Amino acid sequence: MTLLDESQPGLEKSPGIGGARSPVSRTKVRVVLPAYNEELALEPLIRRIVQSLSETPWEFDILVVDDGSSDGTLEVARELQLDYPLTVISHEQNRGLGAAITTCLNEGILGLADDDVVVSMDADNTHPPQLITRMVPMIREGRDIVIASRYQAGGQVVGLARHREWLSFGARLLMGVLFPIRGCRDYTCGYRAYRVGLLRKAIEHTGGCLVQEAGFACMADLLLSLSRFGAVVGEVPLLLRYDYKRGASKMRLLETVQRSFRMLVRHRVRRA
Repeated sequence: MTLLDESQPGLEKSPGIGGARSPVSRTKVRVVLPAYNEELALEPLIRRIVQSLSETPWEFDILVVDDGSSDGTLEVARELQLDYPLTVISHEQNRGLGAAITTCLNEGILGLADDDVVVSMDADNTHPPQLITRMVPMIREGRDIVIASRYQAGGQVVGLARHREWLSFGARLLMGVLFPIRGCRDYTCGYRAYRVGLLRKAIEHTGGCLVQEAGFACMADLLLSLSRFGAVVGEVPLLLRYDYKRGASKMRLLETVQRSFRMLVRHRVRRA
């Protein structure tokens, strides 16, 4: 598999990503958003991202990957292109979070220098964009991945069902025992900053197949894959406002648990 491009079936790309940059350009931040049926949340999230990053010295833009939404997400994203530094890529059919993250990262590094930063966020408006201003400096200090962590001192989850909180905490403990990563407590949160050089190295090495999981287990799958390339990891505390989420959760709990266990077994066998 090669890096995703416009010629691939089922991938529609609007202009904006991939131009060459001068080697003297200042740090650029690209925020990538995998989106599925987020028409209500997308516009307020984009406004919050732009407001936060407009107050920084960094160049920035946003990439939205619509994963075959059945609502008006794609239309909203295209309307937002008129007012914001935004590129939209569309999967013709829903392919799952893993495929959307793959497109976000493979396409998101195009036109960026190795010391630039890609930030992935959920598109449901539960992640505070203001944290980007704390995550990017940590990348510039030398880290390769910075995770917005629910389990750092000061982290908190508001509005999530208690059984979901306990399952997430149990997953964190299990992964920490099986695959300890220095500097990491939150293996599953999708809010992360990545050094482009690490992503480029890993994508080239794997032929663009960093993520094998299709569902919500893909974020742990991605982190474990990147850890094989010697990634230096750090975290910042995350206040996750799940009460800001509009609409029902898309996570199928039992399926996610089953796929997570299979993913852990696969990585364990690979490292044996």
